[in-house]
Amino acid sequence: MTDSVSLQDVLEESKELEKVANAVLGDSDDSCCTYSQGYVGRQALYACATCVGNEMAGICLACSLHCHDGHLLYELYTKRRFRCDCGNRKFPSDFKCKLQPIKDEENASNNYGQNYRGLYCSCSRPFPDPEDEVADDMLQCCVCEDWFHSRHLGTCPPDDEQYDEMVCDSCASHWPFLEVYSIHVWPSRVTKAAEKEDISLEVTGKEETHECLVARWKMVQDASQRPPLKTLYFSEGWRKRICKCPSCLERCCDADFLLDEEDSISAYERRGVAKGPPLDTHDAGMAAMLSTFDHTQQVEMLHGYATMKENLVDFLKGFSDSGKVVTERDISDFFEGLKAKKRQRLDSGAGVPPSYCHQ
Repeated sequence: MTDSVSLQDVLEESKELEKVANAVLGDSDDSCCTYSQGYVGRQALYACATCVGNEMAGICLACSLHCHDGHLLYELYTKRRFRCDCGNRKFPSDFKCKLQPIKDEENASNNYGQNYRGLYCSCSRPFPDPEDEVADDMLQCCVCEDWFHSRHLGTCPPDDEQYDEMVCDSCASHWPFLEVYSIHVWPSRVTKAAEKEDISLEVTGKEETHECLVARWKMVQDASQRPPLKTLYFSEGWRKRICKCPSCLERCCDADFLLDEEDSISAYERRGVAKGPPLDTHDAGMAAMLSTFDHTQQVEMLHGYATMKENLVDFLKGFSDSGKVVTERDISDFFEGLKAKKRQRLDSGAGVPPSYCHQ
């Protein structure tokens, strides 16, 4: 029996796929290198194994498309406070960024980790891992920004999955004051303990002198009975509850980004979704098809969305009007046609990326 899917099947989950694509890429620039913007608060990043080998370097979304098309890329999802490295001294001497060729030799304030070598988690394995047959979710720590297999975390994610951010075991031990804001403690255990000791837990959110929330929590804790801190999970909006007293601000000095609600992944994704185009039925069909292609093809399709839309509408309309099913071969033929048109444009010199991006 031939594998096939009806038009309704193609469209069924496509709105969600489009939303995900907009969330990840919508708040990142896909046409101009972000280098001139400095250390961007949060952006989609990639690492190119083809160009830098064992060196650690990150490239922005636009450079992944225009400068590294066809290369082996590690998708880093998003990282905070990073300046694009494309074409700096970490790359071969004969390699230049096509979009922003003039750059400093290095970006001293960039932070790098094993993700830039395609390794993740405390197990330091690639993802997907060809030697790992266990299906598992990967969760990102909102402090160190590494990704972890859920089974390798000290505390399993909540069963109801009602959490917004996670802090890994290592970061939880380094910043133990964060425990008070986790869903394991806040608000039930804090409230009950405070009521027992007649302690107010009001958080003003101001820098005025007041008794520190973390200090009050320690007052009602029996330190001798506390197990070592492990993975912490936090509900949406937890950052706004962080105490702003001088002591807590000092505790946050090397993680001050936690005080910025716009730094969170959920805030970044909301901005991306808001910038994305509204979906209609045929637009949604394209999003579903995108899921079968690799990173470069997916982003190129999103980038050229307006250009290809007319052809796609005509393609899907024929199936919709006739009630025919859309087969795997139909989809394959459609994209092969698009590739042929793209090759014709490139051969003629059309569609070549700009030699320099002006911000």
